[in-house]
Parts: sequence; structure tokens; C-alpha cells
Amino acid sequence: MPVELFGLTINTEAVSAFAVLALVGYLLLKQYSCVFSVQFKSGKVKVTKGTVPPDFLTACQRLAANRNVKGSVFGYKTRLGVQLEFSANFPPLAKDKLLSAFPFQRLDKSFFRRKAPKHKLRRSPHKEEDE
Repeated sequence: MPVELFGLTINTEAVSAFAVLALVGYLLLKQYSCVFSVQFKSGKVKVTKGTVPPDFLTACQRLAANRNVKGSVFGYKTRLGVQLEFSANFPPLAKDKLLSAFPFQRLDKSFFRRKAPKHKLRRSPHKEEDE
């Protein structure tokens, strides 16, 4: 059913179909950039996708043995390197332990936005100074 808005005709079915396609495309691209996936359940660790660095996997196993952690950890490839994402029910203290055990260097976006040092203003060589 077309809707007229500001002299333009908008087809609501086409707009909704485009929104659904954009959402599906985003989810597919995010899935392709996933490097690995680790699931925690009842004190056990299961790698469901990709290869996990061995030091990180041992840290995950130690954490799962000491605490009853339920949730998932995902490693996504970004332009800044591999970044970790956690499921919503993952405990905050466990997140900190795993972030510190992750072997890849994580760079924050703010690192690239540092302000340039202010240079001292130089006097123009063409101006004569009276002394």
C-alpha cells in the first residue's frame, strides 16, 4: 500500500523488505568475520568454530574449572586486529580475566585519534625586530 509523504510515494512493503535484507546482510558479514567461538557450559569449554590460541584456551579451561561460567566468547577480525566479544550473561570478572589472558595486542580506537603535539610558533624571517 503506497503512502504519500512530502509529495513522494513510498511503498512500505519495499522499504520493509529492504530493511530485512540489510539486516540479513549485516548478520552474514559479521558471521564471516568470526575467527573463533568458545562456549562455556557446566564447567567445560567447547570450541565450536575456528582455532583458538593455546594459551587462551588453557586460560579458558582454568576459568571454567574454578567458576561455574555459562556463556560464549567470540573472536572477531577487525581492522584493529582480533577483538573479543562476550555473550550477555557472561560475568564481568571472568571477562576481565579472559581479556588479560588474550595473547593478541588490542588497540583502542582512541590510539589512532591522538592529538598532534603543538609546535611552537616560529617567527617569520621576513619581519625585522627592533632591539
